Amino acid sequence: MKCTRLLVLLMSLTSTQLFANTIHFSPEVKTGPYIGSGFSGYGIQLGLRDVYNMESIYLSYTDTQAQFLLIDEDQITTYRIGAQMNIPRNPYTSFQVEVGYATYNGTRNYWGSDNPTLEQSGLSTSIAGVVALNDNFALKLGMDLNFLDKKSTYLSYSVAPTYSTGLILSF
Repeated sequence: MKCTRLLVLLMSLTSTQLFANTIHFSPEVKTGPYIGSGFSGYGIQLGLRDVYNMESIYLSYTDTQAQFLLIDEDQITTYRIGAQMNIPRNPYTSFQVEVGYATYNGTRNYWGSDNPTLEQSGLSTSIAGVVALNDNFALKLGMDLNFLDKKSTYLSYSVAPTYSTGLILSF
């Protein structure tokens, strides 16, 4: 619901250029925050291309669920706004920058314990490199950094990194 409202706001801010633009759509798969956690989540970006002298402006949503030694179960959900900008010397490469917030929900499952649940929210950022294969299709590789207070989570550190790879479709 929040994502829909933010998308409507984004489109209304750019409504004068809306019909001249194309849609930016990007699904992705994620790994992390633990070594060996494998594919642990997914994400999606949705926005507009060619807005305010940037290649695209978009909203991003990700959901990552990981287990550590079958004891800790962690879920990190992020909501961010981002922009994709061209690298001036090479027209086929771009970079993405995103900022927003992350929510954490974690449980610890020790034998004989009462399975306490911890919840928290914090800052979330993301960067990614993009290589365009043509005008409508690109590949991306990125890293998210979620800043969460270690005392209120079952994570080992206050920064929870996740890595992603995905496609960018423009139509």
